[in-house]
This record gives sequence, C-alpha cells and structure tokens, in this order.
Amino acid sequence: MDKCGDNRKAISSDTTSLDVTYCTKEQLQSSLSKRHQTVLGVVGFSEHTLPHPVAPAPFIQVPLTPVKEDALFELWTTDEPVNYTQDGPLHCASSPTLLFGCLTIESDHGKDLSLSTEQAYKLLFAHIDQSGYGHLLRIWHYFPHITDGDGVLERYKAFNSGRHRAFSAYRTDMSAAPAASALGTSSGGSLVIYFISSSSPGLPLENQRQISAYNYPKEYGQYSPIFSRAMQGGGHLFISGTASIVGHASMYDGLLLEQTHETITNLQSVLATARDALMPSGVLQLKAYLRYPEHLQLVQKALSDAFGRETPVAFLQAQICRRELLLEIEGTYKSQGKPVSH
Repeated sequence: MDKCGDNRKAISSDTTSLDVTYCTKEQLQSSLSKRHQTVLGVVGFSEHTLPHPVAPAPFIQVPLTPVKEDALFELWTTDEPVNYTQDGPLHCASSPTLLFGCLTIESDHGKDLSLSTEQAYKLLFAHIDQSGYGHLLRIWHYFPHITDGDGVLERYKAFNSGRHRAFSAYRTDMSAAPAASALGTSSGGSLVIYFISSSSPGLPLENQRQISAYNYPKEYGQYSPIFSRAMQGGGHLFISGTASIVGHASMYDGLLLEQTHETITNLQSVLATARDALMPSGVLQLKAYLRYPEHLQLVQKALSDAFGRETPVAFLQAQICRRELLLEIEGTYKSQGKPVSH
C-alpha cells in the first residue's frame, strides 16, 4: 500500500494539485502534520468507531473492514487554498476549482432506501449547483446489505430508483453521469456518500466491452444505474467500480480467478481509451473490494502481474452489488503530463 505523500514525487508540476493516498493511522497522522491546511477530506474504513483526525476538514467513516489493516484512511489533498462549509448533513471542502463533500443519511431496513438516496442526491445537487461546482466527477456510495430483498424490493434496485429520480430532477444528460461505486456493508444503518465535483465539466468515458450502465435492460431493475465507466477531470481519470461484466451480463459465476482476469481486462480497456485519447501517461492507484478476505492472495498477485508491483492497491471486504460477483475494483489515474485537449 502506498504511504501518504509518497506518490506525489512522481507528479509533474503542470497537473492539478489534487491527490489521493491510502494510509494507516500512523501514516495519516504523519501526513496531516505536514499538510493540515491543504486537506480536502478524509475517509476512514473500519467497523470500529474512528476519531475525527483533522477538524475542520470533512471526515466520513465507512463501516467496511480493511483486509490488511485494522483501519485504512483515504486522504484527499490539494496545494490550493481550501475553504470548509457545512450544509445540514453535508460537509464540504473547496479549492478554487474542486469540491470534496460527504454526508450520511439514515437508511436502515425500516426506512425506504430509495427515498434516502433521493434525499441525499437532491441535497448534493442543490449544494454543488448553488456553490459553483456543479459538475459531478466522482461519487462513492456505501449502504447495508446491498443485495437483500428479491425482485423490485432488492435494496440495490431501490437505491437506483432514488438515484434516478434525483438525476431526472436536476440533470438532463445521463451520458454526463459521474464515475461511481456502490458497495454493501454488513453493519451500520446509514447510506454513506462522498464525492468530488468541479467548477468545469469533466469528460465521461465508456468501456467498449460493456453497455453503458444507464442503458442496462429492465432485468436489472426498472431504473438503470446512472454512472459512467470513467470520468476525466481535475487532472485525473476516475475509474468506476469495475467487475467481471461483459455487455451487461456477469461472467464466470463463482469462479474467482476468471472473474479477476475479466475485471482486469475491463480496467485495461478503460485505461487504454484514456491513454489513447486523453492522458498518455499517469500514476495508477487501485482500490479492490473482495467479498471474501481469503481471496486476497490470488487477487493481489493478479493485479501485481497486470499493473506492476509498484501500483498501490487498497483492499477492503465488501458486498458486491450482484450476488454472483466476488470482487469489484476501482481506481484513479493521475496524469503526469498535460491532458490532451477535448
């Protein structure tokens, strides 16, 4: 795993100052002592309650268990001046060009998840539109028991319903949807969301091996998931949660090695598109969600073989949004040169 701040040495000075690193608790405190005034946000991953590491910067905890550490932190920083604001449950930090935000909405089994999701998105959209950062680049969602329920009552489908209603109310072009991930937790009772938005539009990218998620057939629910496979913006390629899916169908039900290789092929396809069209060189970081922590060694080796041992990978145990899938991998690819104009 990358130590906080180590990857910054490889980044050229003509790119945006946005950075993300993955840290243990000790590494986080060391990094914060040096960069306290430039923190956009901190995300903590642990099923044990974590203290707020750096007030007044936004901090949100996701109740997922790191596979290799007791607690894992995701640190977002910038070299630009940062302002901190709060809008009800929404905590934000903004630089001149980018905004990091996070919020938690109650969404246990006693409350309609679709309504919780719609409420969260409408608050989010209203805030970024009013504050001048109306272009959503990347968003993460975590909520309990993502595949519980059957048919139209499945929780992931309820989540997609609420997301669709909010997008329909605030956005007209689904093809400009942000990169996204949605994972299930086994504990907690809330919908946890964090996101990055920009004062200027990003460029969404799709994977030629897959149907755009917002065009999925009705068998995946009345309302399709709304996200792009990747989004280029802020000097980064934000890669959505990626799994063993070709077209719209899951591949290799229950077969870990085959699912891992198919997922890697999808990641490579998105990266190839970005390198050809936008970002010829960059620094890649990955975050892998494993349904079963005992799969770590095989997946770790496969990722090392595909992307090199120097590529940092953070591993978390999570429920994937389809019951047959064993893993999902997302990433950030930061440009080392000036992105190609689009």
